Amino acid sequence: MQHAELGASGAHRWMNCPGSIRLSADRPDISSEYAHEGTAAHSLAERALRKGLDPDVWLDGQINGIEVTPEMVEAVEVFVNYVRSRMKELGINEPMLETRFSLASLNPPADMFGTGDAALWAPEISFLEIDDYKHGVGVVVDAFENEQLMYYALGVIVSLKVKPKTIRVTIVQPRAAHPDGIIRFHEFGWDDLVAFKKTLFSAAQLTLEPDAPLSVGPWCKFCRALPVCPAQHQNAVEVAQAEFSTLPTNMPPPPEAMTQEQLLVVMEKMDLVQDWLKSVRGYVQGCLESGEEIPGWKLVEKRAIRKWEDEEAADLWLTHKGIDDDDRYTRKLLSPAQAEKALRAVAPRGKKKDVALPEELVNKKSSGWNLAPAADTRPAIQQSPGEEFEALPPASDKPSKQGGKK
Repeated sequence: MQHAELGASGAHRWMNCPGSIRLSADRPDISSEYAHEGTAAHSLAERALRKGLDPDVWLDGQINGIEVTPEMVEAVEVFVNYVRSRMKELGINEPMLETRFSLASLNPPADMFGTGDAALWAPEISFLEIDDYKHGVGVVVDAFENEQLMYYALGVIVSLKVKPKTIRVTIVQPRAAHPDGIIRFHEFGWDDLVAFKKTLFSAAQLTLEPDAPLSVGPWCKFCRALPVCPAQHQNAVEVAQAEFSTLPTNMPPPPEAMTQEQLLVVMEKMDLVQDWLKSVRGYVQGCLESGEEIPGWKLVEKRAIRKWEDEEAADLWLTHKGIDDDDRYTRKLLSPAQAEKALRAVAPRGKKKDVALPEELVNKKSSGWNLAPAADTRPAIQQSPGEEFEALPPASDKPSKQGGKK
Protein backbone atom coordinates (compact mmCIF):
# COMPACT_ATOMS: atom_id res chain seq x y z
CA MET A 1 0.00 0.00 0.00
CA GLN A 2 1.41 3.38 -1.04
CA HIS A 3 1.64 6.08 1.62
CA ALA A 4 2.21 9.81 1.14
CA GLU A 5 4.91 11.42 3.28
CA LEU A 6 2.32 14.10 4.01
CA GLY A 7 -0.53 11.61 4.30
CA ALA A 8 -3.51 11.76 6.62
CA SER A 9 -2.40 9.00 8.99
CA GLY A 10 0.69 10.99 10.01
CA ALA A 11 -0.91 14.44 9.97
CA HIS A 12 -1.05 14.74 13.76
CA ARG A 13 2.71 14.17 13.87
CA TRP A 14 3.98 16.30 11.01
CA MET A 15 1.57 19.17 11.67
CA ASN A 16 2.99 19.38 15.22
CA CYS A 17 6.57 18.50 14.25
CA PRO A 18 7.28 19.64 10.66
CA GLY A 19 10.93 18.60 10.94
CA SER A 20 9.97 14.95 11.35
CA ILE A 21 9.40 14.64 7.58
CA ARG A 22 12.97 15.66 6.75
CA LEU A 23 14.43 13.57 9.56
CA SER A 24 12.40 10.49 8.53
CA ALA A 25 13.55 10.58 4.92
CA ASP A 26 15.17 7.27 3.92
CA ARG A 27 14.49 5.83 7.39
CA PRO A 28 13.11 2.27 7.30
CA ASP A 29 9.45 1.92 8.23
CA ILE A 30 9.66 -0.93 10.73
CA SER A 31 6.23 -2.36 11.42
CA SER A 32 5.20 -4.19 14.59
CA GLU A 33 3.00 -7.19 15.30
CA TYR A 34 0.41 -4.76 16.67
CA ALA A 35 0.42 -2.84 13.39
CA HIS A 36 -0.05 -6.08 11.43
CA GLU A 37 -2.94 -7.05 13.71
CA GLY A 38 -4.52 -3.63 13.23
CA THR A 39 -4.23 -3.93 9.45
CA ALA A 40 -5.89 -7.36 9.57
CA ALA A 41 -8.70 -5.97 11.75
CA HIS A 42 -9.32 -3.18 9.22
CA SER A 43 -9.42 -5.74 6.41
CA LEU A 44 -11.90 -7.81 8.39
CA ALA A 45 -14.17 -4.78 8.83
CA GLU A 46 -14.00 -3.98 5.12
CA ARG A 47 -14.82 -7.57 4.14
CA ALA A 48 -17.80 -7.72 6.47
CA LEU A 49 -19.22 -4.41 5.25
CA ARG A 50 -18.68 -5.14 1.56
CA LYS A 51 -20.17 -8.64 1.71
CA GLY A 52 -22.98 -7.82 4.14
CA LEU A 53 -21.76 -10.48 6.56
CA ASP A 54 -20.86 -10.50 10.24
CA PRO A 55 -17.14 -10.50 11.17
CA ASP A 56 -17.48 -13.82 13.02
CA VAL A 57 -17.77 -15.57 9.63
CA TRP A 58 -13.98 -15.30 9.50
CA LEU A 59 -13.44 -16.38 13.13
CA ASP A 60 -10.44 -18.71 13.59
CA GLY A 61 -9.36 -18.05 10.01
CA GLN A 62 -6.46 -15.85 8.88
CA ILE A 63 -6.18 -12.51 7.12
CA ASN A 64 -2.73 -11.73 5.70
CA GLY A 65 -1.25 -14.38 8.00
CA ILE A 66 -2.89 -12.92 11.13
CA GLU A 67 -5.33 -15.10 13.07
CA VAL A 68 -8.85 -13.75 13.43
CA THR A 69 -9.40 -14.18 17.17
CA PRO A 70 -12.63 -13.84 19.17
CA GLU A 71 -11.28 -10.57 20.60
CA MET A 72 -10.67 -9.18 17.11
CA VAL A 73 -14.14 -10.24 15.97
CA GLU A 74 -15.79 -8.67 19.01
CA ALA A 75 -13.97 -5.36 18.48
CA VAL A 76 -14.51 -5.16 14.71
CA GLU A 77 -18.17 -6.04 15.17
CA VAL A 78 -18.63 -2.76 17.08
CA PHE A 79 -17.38 -0.76 14.09
CA VAL A 80 -19.34 -2.78 11.54
CA ASN A 81 -22.57 -2.50 13.50
CA TYR A 82 -22.06 1.23 14.01
CA VAL A 83 -21.50 1.91 10.30
CA ARG A 84 -24.57 -0.14 9.40
CA SER A 85 -26.70 1.67 11.97
CA ARG A 86 -25.59 5.06 10.64
CA MET A 87 -26.29 3.95 7.05
CA LYS A 88 -29.82 3.05 8.09
CA GLU A 89 -30.33 6.36 9.93
CA LEU A 90 -29.04 8.39 6.98
CA GLY A 91 -30.79 6.31 4.31
CA ILE A 92 -27.56 5.26 2.61
CA ASN A 93 -27.35 1.96 0.74
CA GLU A 94 -23.62 1.83 0.04
CA PRO A 95 -20.83 3.28 2.18
CA MET A 96 -17.59 4.51 0.67
CA LEU A 97 -15.11 1.92 1.96
CA GLU A 98 -11.32 2.27 1.83
CA THR A 99 -11.77 5.19 -0.55
CA ARG A 100 -8.55 6.47 -2.06
CA PHE A 101 -8.38 10.24 -2.53
CA SER A 102 -5.89 12.90 -3.60
CA LEU A 103 -5.71 16.62 -2.80
CA ALA A 104 -3.87 17.35 -6.07
CA SER A 105 -6.73 19.52 -7.39
CA LEU A 106 -6.20 21.91 -4.45
CA ASN A 107 -2.57 22.49 -5.49
CA PRO A 108 -0.90 21.30 -2.24
CA PRO A 109 2.81 21.98 -1.55
CA ALA A 110 3.61 18.27 -2.13
CA ASP A 111 1.82 15.00 -2.88
CA MET A 112 -1.03 14.64 -0.40
CA PHE A 113 -3.36 11.65 -0.57
CA GLY A 114 -4.74 8.89 1.60
CA THR A 115 -7.38 6.22 2.15
CA GLY A 116 -10.24 6.47 4.64
CA ASP A 117 -11.98 3.56 6.38
CA ALA A 118 -15.61 4.53 5.73
CA ALA A 119 -17.42 7.63 4.51
CA LEU A 120 -21.18 8.25 4.37
CA TRP A 121 -22.60 11.00 2.15
CA ALA A 122 -26.25 11.97 2.54
CA PRO A 123 -26.98 14.57 -0.21
CA GLU A 124 -30.59 15.12 0.87
CA ILE A 125 -29.46 16.72 4.13
CA SER A 126 -26.01 17.79 2.92
CA PHE A 127 -24.31 15.66 5.59
CA LEU A 128 -20.94 13.92 5.41
CA GLU A 129 -19.70 11.43 7.98
CA ILE A 130 -16.18 10.02 8.22
CA ASP A 131 -15.94 6.84 10.32
CA ASP A 132 -12.53 5.62 11.41
CA TYR A 133 -11.74 2.35 13.19
CA LYS A 134 -8.95 2.20 15.76
CA HIS A 135 -7.93 -1.30 16.86
CA GLY A 136 -5.22 -0.14 19.25
CA VAL A 137 -5.31 -0.24 23.03
CA GLY A 138 -2.29 1.77 24.14
CA VAL A 139 -3.03 5.11 22.46
CA VAL A 140 -6.51 6.54 23.05
CA VAL A 141 -7.58 8.74 20.13
CA ASP A 142 -9.87 11.77 20.44
CA ALA A 143 -12.34 12.76 17.73
CA PHE A 144 -12.34 16.49 18.54
CA GLU A 145 -10.47 18.38 15.82
CA ASN A 146 -8.72 15.15 14.84
CA GLU A 147 -6.27 16.09 12.08
CA GLN A 148 -6.35 12.69 10.40
CA LEU A 149 -10.14 12.57 10.12
CA MET A 150 -10.50 16.19 9.03
CA TYR A 151 -7.89 15.44 6.34
CA TYR A 152 -10.03 12.46 5.24
CA ALA A 153 -13.13 14.67 5.15
CA LEU A 154 -11.31 17.15 2.93
CA GLY A 155 -10.22 14.32 0.61
CA VAL A 156 -13.71 12.83 0.31
CA ILE A 157 -15.18 16.26 -0.46
CA VAL A 158 -12.61 16.80 -3.20
CA SER A 159 -13.36 13.33 -4.63
CA LEU A 160 -17.14 13.80 -4.60
CA LYS A 161 -17.03 17.52 -5.52
CA VAL A 162 -19.64 18.37 -2.90
CA LYS A 163 -20.08 21.08 -0.26
CA PRO A 164 -21.69 19.62 2.89
CA LYS A 165 -23.32 21.84 5.49
CA THR A 166 -22.42 19.49 8.33
CA ILE A 167 -19.45 17.14 8.69
CA ARG A 168 -19.11 14.51 11.40
CA VAL A 169 -15.87 12.66 12.12
CA THR A 170 -16.20 9.54 14.26
CA ILE A 171 -13.66 7.40 16.08
CA VAL A 172 -14.63 3.82 16.95
CA GLN A 173 -12.07 2.36 19.37
CA PRO A 174 -13.63 -0.63 21.17
CA ARG A 175 -10.54 -1.85 23.01
CA ALA A 176 -9.47 1.36 24.77
CA ALA A 177 -11.14 3.14 27.68
CA HIS A 178 -12.26 6.76 27.19
CA PRO A 179 -14.63 8.88 29.29
CA ASP A 180 -16.71 9.63 26.18
CA GLY A 181 -17.14 5.94 25.40
CA ILE A 182 -15.77 3.69 22.68
CA ILE A 183 -17.57 5.66 19.95
CA ARG A 184 -16.73 9.38 19.85
CA PHE A 185 -17.59 12.02 17.27
CA HIS A 186 -17.06 15.69 16.48
CA GLU A 187 -19.31 17.77 14.22
CA PHE A 188 -18.32 20.97 12.43
CA GLY A 189 -19.29 23.08 9.44
CA TRP A 190 -17.90 24.02 6.06
CA ASP A 191 -16.09 27.12 7.31
CA ASP A 192 -14.24 25.03 9.91
CA LEU A 193 -13.00 22.70 7.18
CA VAL A 194 -11.84 25.65 5.04
CA ALA A 195 -9.86 26.97 8.01
CA PHE A 196 -8.37 23.51 8.60
CA LYS A 197 -7.31 23.28 4.95
CA LYS A 198 -5.29 26.49 5.34
CA THR A 199 -3.63 25.20 8.51
CA LEU A 200 -2.94 21.83 6.88
CA PHE A 201 -1.28 23.34 3.81
CA SER A 202 0.74 25.82 5.89
CA ALA A 203 2.11 22.94 7.98
CA ALA A 204 2.80 20.94 4.81
CA GLN A 205 4.75 23.87 3.35
CA LEU A 206 6.78 24.16 6.56
CA THR A 207 7.86 20.50 6.32
CA LEU A 208 9.67 21.34 3.07
CA GLU A 209 11.91 23.92 4.72
CA PRO A 210 15.52 22.75 5.37
CA ASP A 211 15.33 24.04 8.94
CA ALA A 212 11.80 22.80 9.68
CA PRO A 213 11.46 22.75 13.48
CA LEU A 214 11.40 19.60 15.60
CA SER A 215 8.98 19.35 18.50
CA VAL A 216 8.76 16.62 21.13
CA GLY A 217 5.30 15.40 22.14
CA PRO A 218 2.85 12.48 22.13
CA TRP A 219 3.00 12.44 18.32
CA CYS A 220 6.59 11.09 18.52
CA LYS A 221 5.54 7.56 19.49
CA PHE A 222 5.35 6.09 15.98
CA CYS A 223 7.83 8.40 14.23
CA ARG A 224 10.42 6.56 12.11
CA ALA A 225 13.08 9.11 13.11
CA LEU A 226 12.59 8.58 16.84
CA PRO A 227 15.94 6.80 17.49
CA VAL A 228 18.01 9.51 15.76
CA CYS A 229 15.98 12.60 16.69
CA PRO A 230 18.12 15.33 18.30
CA ALA A 231 15.07 16.82 20.03
CA GLN A 232 14.40 13.44 21.66
CA HIS A 233 18.04 13.16 22.66
CA GLN A 234 17.89 16.59 24.28
CA ASN A 235 14.71 15.58 26.08
CA ALA A 236 16.47 12.52 27.53
CA VAL A 237 19.46 14.63 28.55
CA GLU A 238 17.18 17.02 30.45
CA VAL A 239 15.83 14.08 32.45
CA ALA A 240 19.31 12.68 33.10
CA GLN A 241 20.61 16.07 34.18
CA ALA A 242 17.93 16.67 36.79
CA GLU A 243 19.66 17.96 39.92
CA PHE A 244 20.61 14.81 41.81
CA SER A 245 23.44 16.55 43.67
CA THR A 246 23.41 14.30 46.74
CA LEU A 247 23.42 11.03 44.76
CA PRO A 248 26.07 9.16 42.77
CA THR A 249 26.16 10.23 39.14
CA ASN A 250 26.74 6.73 37.77
CA MET A 251 23.41 5.23 38.87
CA PRO A 252 19.74 6.22 38.72
CA PRO A 253 18.47 7.51 42.08
CA PRO A 254 15.78 5.62 43.97
CA PRO A 255 12.45 7.50 43.70
CA GLU A 256 12.13 7.87 47.49
CA ALA A 257 15.39 9.88 47.49
CA MET A 258 14.12 12.38 44.90
CA THR A 259 12.42 15.67 45.60
CA GLN A 260 8.92 16.27 44.30
CA GLU A 261 10.32 18.68 41.72
CA GLN A 262 12.71 16.00 40.46
CA LEU A 263 9.92 13.44 40.31
CA LEU A 264 7.79 15.82 38.27
CA VAL A 265 10.63 16.44 35.79
CA VAL A 266 11.07 12.70 35.25
CA MET A 267 7.33 11.90 35.15
CA GLU A 268 6.64 14.68 32.64
CA LYS A 269 9.15 13.29 30.15
CA MET A 270 9.18 9.61 31.12
CA ASP A 271 6.89 8.25 28.38
CA LEU A 272 8.75 10.12 25.65
CA VAL A 273 12.12 8.88 26.92
CA GLN A 274 10.83 5.30 27.15
CA ASP A 275 9.54 5.47 23.57
CA TRP A 276 12.90 6.82 22.46
CA LEU A 277 14.86 4.11 24.28
CA LYS A 278 12.58 1.43 22.80
CA SER A 279 13.09 2.84 19.30
CA VAL A 280 16.89 2.91 19.81
CA ARG A 281 16.82 -0.77 20.81
CA GLY A 282 14.76 -1.60 17.71
CA TYR A 283 17.12 0.41 15.52
CA VAL A 284 20.22 -1.39 16.85
CA GLN A 285 18.52 -4.77 16.42
CA GLY A 286 17.62 -3.84 12.85
CA CYS A 287 21.25 -2.93 12.14
CA LEU A 288 22.44 -6.29 13.47
CA GLU A 289 19.77 -8.17 11.49
CA SER A 290 20.96 -6.46 8.31
CA GLY A 291 24.54 -7.64 8.94
CA GLU A 292 26.00 -4.47 10.44
CA GLU A 293 28.29 -4.89 13.46
CA ILE A 294 27.49 -2.99 16.65
CA PRO A 295 30.36 -3.29 19.18
CA GLY A 296 29.22 -4.86 22.44
CA TRP A 297 25.94 -6.25 21.06
CA LYS A 298 24.83 -9.39 19.23
CA LEU A 299 21.70 -11.30 18.22
CA VAL A 300 20.73 -14.42 20.17
CA GLU A 301 17.87 -16.86 19.74
CA LYS A 302 14.71 -16.43 21.77
CA ARG A 303 13.76 -19.13 24.25
CA ALA A 304 12.68 -22.21 22.33
CA ILE A 305 9.11 -23.44 22.87
CA ARG A 306 8.35 -27.08 22.16
CA LYS A 307 5.51 -27.80 19.74
CA TRP A 308 4.21 -30.98 18.16
CA GLU A 309 5.68 -31.50 14.70
CA ASP A 310 2.62 -33.54 13.70
CA GLU A 311 -0.38 -33.36 16.05
CA GLU A 312 -2.14 -36.37 14.49
CA ALA A 313 0.98 -38.53 14.85
CA ALA A 314 1.44 -37.32 18.43
CA ASP A 315 -2.20 -38.14 19.18
CA LEU A 316 -1.77 -41.70 17.91
CA TRP A 317 1.48 -42.15 19.84
CA LEU A 318 -0.07 -40.97 23.11
CA THR A 319 -3.07 -43.24 22.51
CA HIS A 320 -0.72 -46.17 22.01
CA LYS A 321 0.96 -45.27 25.31
CA GLY A 322 -2.36 -45.61 27.10
CA ILE A 323 -3.29 -41.93 27.49
CA ASP A 324 -7.08 -41.75 27.08
CA ASP A 325 -9.08 -38.95 25.43
CA ASP A 326 -9.82 -37.02 28.63
CA ASP A 327 -6.12 -36.86 29.48
CA ARG A 328 -4.89 -36.11 25.95
CA TYR A 329 -7.06 -33.04 25.45
CA THR A 330 -7.95 -30.01 27.51
CA ARG A 331 -11.41 -28.42 27.43
CA LYS A 332 -12.10 -24.70 27.37
CA LEU A 333 -15.46 -22.95 27.47
CA LEU A 334 -16.40 -20.89 24.44
CA SER A 335 -15.63 -17.18 24.66
CA PRO A 336 -18.63 -14.80 24.53
CA ALA A 337 -17.89 -14.06 20.85
CA GLN A 338 -17.67 -17.78 20.01
CA ALA A 339 -20.85 -18.47 22.00
CA GLU A 340 -22.75 -15.84 20.02
CA LYS A 341 -21.58 -17.44 16.78
CA ALA A 342 -22.73 -20.87 17.96
CA LEU A 343 -26.12 -19.46 19.00
CA ARG A 344 -26.60 -17.79 15.63
CA ALA A 345 -25.85 -21.10 13.92
CA VAL A 346 -28.79 -22.79 15.68
CA ALA A 347 -31.16 -19.80 15.70
CA PRO A 348 -34.21 -19.90 13.38
CA ARG A 349 -33.99 -17.98 10.14
CA GLY A 350 -34.81 -14.32 10.71
CA LYS A 351 -33.83 -14.50 14.38
CA LYS A 352 -30.06 -14.69 14.04
CA LYS A 353 -29.62 -10.94 14.62
CA ASP A 354 -31.59 -11.17 17.87
CA VAL A 355 -29.04 -13.42 19.59
CA ALA A 356 -27.89 -11.86 22.85
CA LEU A 357 -26.06 -13.20 25.87
CA PRO A 358 -27.61 -12.69 29.34
CA GLU A 359 -26.01 -9.67 30.99
CA GLU A 360 -25.53 -11.57 34.24
CA LEU A 361 -23.30 -14.13 32.46
CA VAL A 362 -20.91 -11.67 30.80
CA ASN A 363 -18.72 -8.97 32.26
CA LYS A 364 -16.24 -6.57 30.78
CA LYS A 365 -13.96 -5.59 33.61
CA SER A 366 -10.79 -3.57 33.66
CA SER A 367 -7.72 -5.56 34.65
CA GLY A 368 -6.41 -2.85 36.97
CA TRP A 369 -5.24 0.73 37.15
CA ASN A 370 -2.91 2.79 34.99
CA LEU A 371 -0.96 5.87 35.98
CA ALA A 372 -1.92 8.90 33.86
CA PRO A 373 -1.14 12.63 33.87
CA ALA A 374 -3.74 14.99 35.32
CA ALA A 375 -4.47 16.32 31.81
CA ASP A 376 -5.64 12.88 30.65
CA THR A 377 -9.32 12.97 29.65
CA ARG A 378 -10.19 9.75 31.52
CA PRO A 379 -11.76 10.25 34.96
CA ALA A 380 -9.66 9.53 38.05
CA ILE A 381 -10.54 6.46 40.09
CA GLN A 382 -12.44 7.43 43.24
CA GLN A 383 -11.79 5.11 46.15
CA SER A 384 -14.10 5.00 49.11
CA PRO A 385 -12.55 5.31 52.61
CA GLY A 386 -13.43 1.66 53.19
CA GLU A 387 -11.36 0.60 50.20
CA GLU A 388 -8.40 2.70 51.25
CA PHE A 389 -8.29 1.30 54.80
CA GLU A 390 -9.25 -2.25 53.91
CA ALA A 391 -5.65 -3.47 54.04
CA LEU A 392 -4.92 -2.01 57.49
CA PRO A 393 -4.63 -4.52 60.38
CA PRO A 394 -7.45 -4.46 62.97
CA ALA A 395 -6.85 -2.43 66.14
CA SER A 396 -5.55 -4.43 69.09
CA ASP A 397 -7.35 -4.57 72.42
CA LYS A 398 -4.10 -4.99 74.33
CA PRO A 399 -3.05 -2.06 76.57
CA SER A 400 -0.17 0.06 75.37
CA LYS A 401 2.97 0.64 77.39
CA GLN A 402 1.61 4.01 78.46
CA GLY A 403 -1.59 2.35 79.73
CA GLY A 404 -5.03 2.32 78.14
CA LYS A 405 -5.79 0.77 74.77
CA LYS A 406 -4.06 1.30 71.47
